[in-house]
Amino acid sequence: MTAAGILNANTTAQEQVWVTTDRSDYPPGATALIRGAGFLPHEPVGLQVLHTDHIPNTGRGHDPWTAPADAEGTVNTTWHVNPDDSANSGFRLTARGLTSSRKAHVEFTDSVTVTPASGGTNIPADKAQNAVTPAWTALGNIVIQENSSNDFSSGSGVTLILTAPDGWRFRAGHGSVSHQNGPNISSSAITVGATTLTITLTVSGVNKSDKLTISGIQVQATDGRSLPASGAIVRSAANPGTAQIVGIINNTTVFGELSQAPGVATALAFDTEPGAAMAGAIFGIQPIIKAKDQFGNNTASGLGSILNVTVSLSSGVDPLQGTASRNIGTSGGNGTVTYTDLRIDTAGTDKQLTASATGLTSALSAIFAVSCAPASTLVFVVQPGSVAYGSLLTPVPVVKTRDAYGNDSTVGLAASKLVTVALSAGSGTLLGTLVRDIGTNAGNGSVEFADLAVNAAGENKQLSAAAPGLATAFSAPFAIYPLPVAAAITALDKVYDGTTVAMISGYTIYGVIGNDEVGLSVGTANFDDKHVGIQKYVTATGLNLTGPDAGNYVLATPSAQTTASISARPLTVTALGQNKVYDGTTAATVTLADDRIAGDSLQTGYITAAFADKQAGTGKPIFVSGITLSGEDAANYVLANTSAATVGDIVPMEVTVTGVRANDKVYDGTLNTAVDAGAPSLSE
Repeated sequence: MTAAGILNANTTAQEQVWVTTDRSDYPPGATALIRGAGFLPHEPVGLQVLHTDHIPNTGRGHDPWTAPADAEGTVNTTWHVNPDDSANSGFRLTARGLTSSRKAHVEFTDSVTVTPASGGTNIPADKAQNAVTPAWTALGNIVIQENSSNDFSSGSGVTLILTAPDGWRFRAGHGSVSHQNGPNISSSAITVGATTLTITLTVSGVNKSDKLTISGIQVQATDGRSLPASGAIVRSAANPGTAQIVGIINNTTVFGELSQAPGVATALAFDTEPGAAMAGAIFGIQPIIKAKDQFGNNTASGLGSILNVTVSLSSGVDPLQGTASRNIGTSGGNGTVTYTDLRIDTAGTDKQLTASATGLTSALSAIFAVSCAPASTLVFVVQPGSVAYGSLLTPVPVVKTRDAYGNDSTVGLAASKLVTVALSAGSGTLLGTLVRDIGTNAGNGSVEFADLAVNAAGENKQLSAAAPGLATAFSAPFAIYPLPVAAAITALDKVYDGTTVAMISGYTIYGVIGNDEVGLSVGTANFDDKHVGIQKYVTATGLNLTGPDAGNYVLATPSAQTTASISARPLTVTALGQNKVYDGTTAATVTLADDRIAGDSLQTGYITAAFADKQAGTGKPIFVSGITLSGEDAANYVLANTSAATVGDIVPMEVTVTGVRANDKVYDGTLNTAVDAGAPSLSE
């Protein structure tokens, strides 16, 4: 074993405390030269040599002694290798500064020198038997060197069996052994099994110094999850073989140290889960994230200098606040990142974080809760809806206590706390139960106002909710819509007048609440046409509500219908007699006139018209009978009379007398003359 100084954990690298011997192996009776450094100048250094092989420290030379350090902190001394108990033994020399307590140690033997195989420590777990891509690791040579020519005892076909530590295996069939030509070992061979190396030797004598070299050994951990899986290749007491070699101590002499180191980082994992979280405050337990190899071992292997891990909220609402990215690379957390200021302001029991980094499998935290902060404000969580006049507010307004971050909260809420609602904007009066208890012994942070109403229609109404010690809440604007009502009308019958105009005689409004005063005005009312008929439709349009409470109502339709009758209009017919020349008859001709509606299409006629007698005269009575009515609008009328009377003249007929001759006369100064009637005649 190499006699190299070992620093104690109580020293620093700058102090460089060490102790060494001039040889690693001494024959019994030799003197070991000891040198140490790194102590305080001139301080006394205590030294002691003790067995490392469980042999009692009863022989001479095991008592402690002191040697002074010089001005440089260096100490030089010697120790006599006592023949009484040193053969085939191992020793540890400890040197300790009695002032500074700085300590170092070194080991040496009186035996063969075993140079353990190198390359067996910190083997990546990625090479383990159960790794995704397992691999073998070649070890350096194991060298057994005689320090005395009789360290190897004579024997033919003797065996030295070396055993792999638990959790490790050799690559069977791979390996070799060699010895120097010329000395006492005349033959050597090796058999490599999964757990043992069997070296078979023939040692012909003990008068020469021999050296045995074991090469090409390959090892592999059986489970990459087991770290560090430290162990040593030793000669097991349970299966040592038959060779007698001075200084090789069963279960103690090390032929090679084996250990695993984490593999290359492949994933992230939450080493410390987030927790103790409250809205508005950083997590009481901040997450710690580590890089893991394929077996879940903590590792920084394979990480670059800078590799940022970003955490995000993968379940639950509200953004994750704080410094969400941190460097897990070798110049940062070197495989570990610790978050310090993460927070979530929305309470809930379903929060979960995701940690991600380029090239590594993301990690999910355990689900955790964020509790609410103390209640500080009131909030309308169900807003009052717009409803018709006379109705209760729907949906029913609901008020809750919340913390400053919008979470429902009863933290710090008194057993009783009264909430009062009021109409804070808009016309009218808020009716109903306006005060309710939201305390923990009543509503426990939530109250419903189930019977609220506003007694006036209008837009942009708003409620407020107030309680001592809590911020007042204001609802969203809402409206009270005018209540739809229906109007029924009655109309008067009329006599045909040539128009569709109707007269409304009365109305009824359906749906008016209680004693509200609401009236009705009518714009126009018309029959569906102007013609005579029974129960004809009458439509009133331009209806409007009137009265003190009219603003709370609206007509479902601005028109209404009813029925009324149009009866025929009596038509009075008059006659105008036409004068005639006496014709010896009573026949008369008249012109008829009537009192029809202007524009109507009518034709009147008569059957007979006659003078009272045939004699000529003036102002003679004429009697008309059988007056008739026809034409497009005749159905809208009824004859008030079917006969009429008028007057007319019968002018005497003019006649011509012929057959009369005047007699001649002597001028007598007059116009008169005598006539000779002869045989006169008349003609028209």
